[in-house]
Amino acid sequence: MPMRLSLRSKRMSIPGQGMMSARSGGYPRLSARVQLSSSLCAGVSIFAAGSLSHRFIEGEGFMVLMASMGASAVILYCVPDSPMAKPWPLIGGHLFSGLTGICCALWLPVPWQAGAAVAISILVMHVTHTLHPPGGATALTAVLGGEHVHQLGFMFLLTPLAVNVGLMFLMHAVYVLSRKPFSVRHPVELKPVQDDNSFVQPGDLHAALQELDEYVDIDEAELARIYRLAAEHAAQRAAAAKSDSRVKSHD
Repeated sequence: MPMRLSLRSKRMSIPGQGMMSARSGGYPRLSARVQLSSSLCAGVSIFAAGSLSHRFIEGEGFMVLMASMGASAVILYCVPDSPMAKPWPLIGGHLFSGLTGICCALWLPVPWQAGAAVAISILVMHVTHTLHPPGGATALTAVLGGEHVHQLGFMFLLTPLAVNVGLMFLMHAVYVLSRKPFSVRHPVELKPVQDDNSFVQPGDLHAALQELDEYVDIDEAELARIYRLAAEHAAQRAAAAKSDSRVKSHD
């Protein structure tokens, strides 16, 4: 019988929770190693992407495209497990948005180009499941990038956009693989719960995410992992409290 965890409806009070939320916006403080490695990798990837892009475009186009790649770097290296950092959203989000921006620049009146490029690119990313926020900046690059970008036309999708995105993808893959040895978890063995009605199953997580009817920057697998780790910490805390109560009862 596979191990299952129960989800209780009682709210849990965590000491210092209010202080943590006020100071960090609810985000946990990452280790110095993770902070440093993500910052360095982002800087190196943008340096490499900038060196490549400068061979193809200059001026406003170069600056706007680098802003888009910089936004991607924050997602790729600061939240590497985010659904938005996955290969398909990264590649598709930029390329579909770039194509949208080019089409708007070619066929729409100037006052409509920027707004239409962003709006249509967001819709396309929703439909194709490639939601990647920097894609909006990429769409604007094709519209507002200046003469160098406009002269490239549809070649902008290949050079420099696809080249940059490919480079960012490869460096992100190396970064993710380098983190694997540090992310291994050894779960604490928990007793299975016998009450079928309290089981949390993958379908329950999927239903909960669907009921929110908004994009949540976490997938079901990661949510299940967080729930499992929280349950392990709760089990350890309960075991420690039980042990302390036994010691006090003997005193």
